[in-house]
Amino acid sequence: MPAATRMPPIAQRDARRVQRVSVRIQAGVREQSTHRFSADLTDLSVTGFCLVCTSAIPVGTRIFVTLPGLGGQESVVEWRDRDRYGCSLIQPLHASVRDHLASRYPAPADE
Repeated sequence: MPAATRMPPIAQRDARRVQRVSVRIQAGVREQSTHRFSADLTDLSVTGFCLVCTSAIPVGTRIFVTLPGLGGQESVVEWRDRDRYGCSLIQPLHASVRDHLASRYPAPADE
């Protein structure tokens, strides 16, 4: 299996239409019927996020991501490049929630 999987058209359109913010958020991730593991979110938009983790998650998998102060957010893995995953949220975040998370968990300046 190749390390990178091509990004689908919907994710490509999203990347151009929706504001993404750089963040550093440690989140809990769980696939259905599996144990929870940790991952780092590195960017966030109202419709999705990029996460980094060492667990292998197949493209197309539904996952639940627990963000600080929020319950599990149902998401779908849209693309993968080694340990980086682009995910879309089933239920978009409100822009004020994204802005709050971005202000509370900014990415370090050296990134």
